[in-house]
Parts: sequence; C-alpha cells; structure tokens
Amino acid sequence: SACLVGSEMCIRDRGKAERDQDEDEDDEDQEREKHKGKGKAKGKEKQTQRESEGEDLSTTVYSESMKKVFEKLQKNYSGLQIGRADPQLVQGITIEGHGKTLSSVAQVNIRDRNSLLVSLHDPSLATAVSDSIRNANLGLTATVDGSIIIVNVPKPTSEYRETLVRKASEMRESGKVDIRKVRKEALDKLKKLNKPKDEDKRLQNEVQKLTDSWSKKLDDAFKEKEKEINK
Repeated sequence: SACLVGSEMCIRDRGKAERDQDEDEDDEDQEREKHKGKGKAKGKEKQTQRESEGEDLSTTVYSESMKKVFEKLQKNYSGLQIGRADPQLVQGITIEGHGKTLSSVAQVNIRDRNSLLVSLHDPSLATAVSDSIRNANLGLTATVDGSIIIVNVPKPTSEYRETLVRKASEMRESGKVDIRKVRKEALDKLKKLNKPKDEDKRLQNEVQKLTDSWSKKLDDAFKEKEKEINK
C-alpha cells in the first residue's frame, strides 16, 4: 500500500514535471513567435518606408509641382484683362522694400470698369504700395487718398496692349524659371539614389520630358494670352 502510494506520487511528480516542461516549451514558442512578429513588423515598416521614399521620388510628384507653376500662370493671366479693371491685375504685385504682395497688405475691389479701389490695412504703406503699382510695368496710375489708393487702368490703346504682352511674357519666363527649379530638385534627388546607369538615365529622361511638356504648356498659354490681348 505504501509502495503504491509512493508510485502514485512518483507518477504525479513525473506528470507535473512533464506539464511544466510543456508549459516552458509553450512559453519559449510564444516568445519566438513574438520576436518573429516583431521582426516581420520591422521588415514591413522598412518596406513601407522604402515604398514611401520611392513615391516621394516618383516623377508624378514633380509633375504635380510643375502643374502648380502652370496653374499659377493661368491665374496671373486671368488678371491681364483688356479694357476692364480686375483685382487680379494688381494683387500679385510685390511691395518694394517689404517683400509682401499687395493682396497681403490691402483689400482690392473694382471701383468701376476702368479703375480699382485699394484699401490699405496700414496707411503708412501708401507710398510704397503706390510706387510699386506704378513700377509694375502694367501701365497703371495710382492716386493716394489716406489709406485708399485709386488705380486707373488705361484704355486698350496699342501701347497698352504691348505693355500687357510684355508683362505676359515676363510671367511666362518666371514660370519657366520655377519649372527648371523643380527639374533641378528632381535631378539632385536622383543623383543621391545612386541608381544603376541605365535606370538613372531613364529617370533623367522622364524628368526632362516632364520639363519640356510643362514648358510647352507655358508657351501655349502665352500665345493664347497674346492673341486675346491683341484682338
């Protein structure tokens, strides 16, 4: 009887030891799986980061930047109207000595068909703003009255048309400078990638094609504006 009890105890002890060993093995398996999961997560995170970096270097990103340059030109051209005062004609003028645009220091409204009313937020800027308007090569005159400036838009004479065409050309050239800046940014990033020679050349060609395409759009927009001005 004592022997049997002893045997049962031995069996129970062996069973407990085996269960403990199984539990330890389960814990080790779970720990391995946990580390494995972390490794996969880190790997996935790195992959996502690489993919994200790849997207940032995609030519689509630079195409969007060039598109914004084109849209800015279109917006500026909408202000170059013949025989009609339009706030956009002056809103983008940079105030001399202050580095701000007129739209940030004043509110511009249409006074009548041939004049604009510029209401300054700060009357002390009146001289700088009026001088900047006169020097904007748009053929405009500006009369100061306290915090108000009246801007007269010339009638559509041949001389005024020539002035607007020159201004439109300057806007186009400014846009082309911005396009080339985007191109340089793209090529500088490509250089840092250290791609194989063939791949690097292919990407450079893609960037150049984008540059040529958007530059042509700027040229086409200028030609259309020139026709409109000289109608």
